[in-house]
Amino acid sequence: MIDHAKIGLGFLDKKKASNKIKYSYRKWKEFNHGIKSPFFKAEEKLLDYLPFMTTGAIRLYLYYGFHSKNDTGDCWPSIAKIAKDLDVSQRSINNWNSQLIDLGLIIRRYDDHPSQTTYLLPISSFIVSFDDYDDNPKNDKRNLSEIIDKIKSINRNANRTLTKVIQLFQWNDNSKKSQNFFSSILFCSENKINKNSNTKNYMMINVMTSLIDENKLEGKIDKESNKFIKDEHLQFDPPITIIDGIPQIGIAVNPKFNLSDMFKDKQILQILYTLAKTSNQELNDGLNTCHWIQ
Repeated sequence: MIDHAKIGLGFLDKKKASNKIKYSYRKWKEFNHGIKSPFFKAEEKLLDYLPFMTTGAIRLYLYYGFHSKNDTGDCWPSIAKIAKDLDVSQRSINNWNSQLIDLGLIIRRYDDHPSQTTYLLPISSFIVSFDDYDDNPKNDKRNLSEIIDKIKSINRNANRTLTKVIQLFQWNDNSKKSQNFFSSILFCSENKINKNSNTKNYMMINVMTSLIDENKLEGKIDKESNKFIKDEHLQFDPPITIIDGIPQIGIAVNPKFNLSDMFKDKQILQILYTLAKTSNQELNDGLNTCHWIQ
């Protein structure tokens, strides 16, 4: 005869044990957070890379993660030291480095250290302002060709491919501003994880047109704006060609989204991310009917 009471007690004992394990883990995290113990953040996006990584490459990636600076992702241990720490041959380290480089997880280069510096690369999509990369004062005008060269260099160094340029426009409802619209240029690039995978991550660099030393650009945008309806999204032909050979599209954004302060508006960030990953053909086939942009 089955003793249900004992089964019930056994279940409760297991639950108590599980709760104790979880409690210990939570307190351990709180303790380490309190003493600011060094850590390495492994994002969930890393799961997309795991099928293409050998066990050794995973070990090496974790090694770089634990040795790199939290805010900049760089470290410079020598191949000999890494091989000794992981108890493998230097040849194995070189092979695993090649895997990580091919996957777009790291870049290695000689800087100011005896050994090559290893840089961890972003593994998920993000948007950044061009000002973050620019050495000029923010109130200076930039030449458009110089901006494009800088963006090409940024993508080249990160093994990314420039895929599209989106010219963004939005009416400015603030009467205190001298200009009745806000506009910027979004340079979209991508990194494919593996030739056998369709998974990609995207980087978007935003440049405000007010910072570009090209009077014809703002003038043509102003002229084109007469076609725009203030309360709707709308696709338009870009007023000038930014980069020859790179697909371009113009988007007038509904004022309910805060385009001028996009980095604080989660809705507009999601829209821009969707624009970046949407194929150029899909954009050209009817942007105005897409539910995510309305």
